[in-house]
Amino acid sequence: MGERRTRLDSPIGEGRKRGAQPDLGLWVDAPEGERCLMVIEVKHYRKAARSRFHKVLIDYAAAHPKAQILLVNHGPVSDMLAGVDAATEERRFQIGDLTPLNVARLEEFKERVRAIMPCVLLSGTGAPVSTPCDAMMIDVSGSMRLFLADKGFEDYIAYRGGGFGTIALVDDEIRMRCTVEEAVRLAQGYVGGFTSLAYPLRILVEGCERVVVLTDAEGRDQIEALRSEFVVTSSALGDLGLFCVTTSKRS
Repeated sequence: MGERRTRLDSPIGEGRKRGAQPDLGLWVDAPEGERCLMVIEVKHYRKAARSRFHKVLIDYAAAHPKAQILLVNHGPVSDMLAGVDAATEERRFQIGDLTPLNVARLEEFKERVRAIMPCVLLSGTGAPVSTPCDAMMIDVSGSMRLFLADKGFEDYIAYRGGGFGTIALVDDEIRMRCTVEEAVRLAQGYVGGFTSLAYPLRILVEGCERVVVLTDAEGRDQIEALRSEFVVTSSALGDLGLFCVTTSKRS
């Protein structure tokens, strides 16, 4: 939805009065009413305007407390996330040099938006966007036991799992491959070891266009550290502490 205005008391950005109005927003119906999952602000600056961009991210995050905030710019961006609390920083992102000819940045933008789609699917408002060329990697290491027992995990697999060509259970290596019908039972019943996702990810991605990883903050951080090898985007699945991390090989 374009230019939808949301009430915000005391915004800090210049020109905003008692509201925030991002360029684009992804809204879905939820039990508690309409919910915004992502807002996108598009800038056309030749140089990074750190203070102005920083205030945009702060105001939009405050106006949309459960949404991911994505700011893109035709020119470069600077470090606009410094000085914010960790919880807010986790859901704010920026992409610079986003132009029609910058394939790497276009791919990053596409994956960032696609990564939020599982949250849409959990509400039953869309169809799976995965393909048989994609793989799902479920982290079954010891730190995941509480997350795997949560109904949110079961709902995600029910709505999303059927679109994947491969589903693998991993901790420090690939422990087993399974069908979507078996995934929840096997994941919840497996007693995993420590988390080390780089090796199994490298194996799975060889035969796939994308690998979507369900993991916790530790696993997400391990995959984020592989950005030199992969295009990586991540999004939180609700308030569980569970993350969906989408990866693909860099061209």
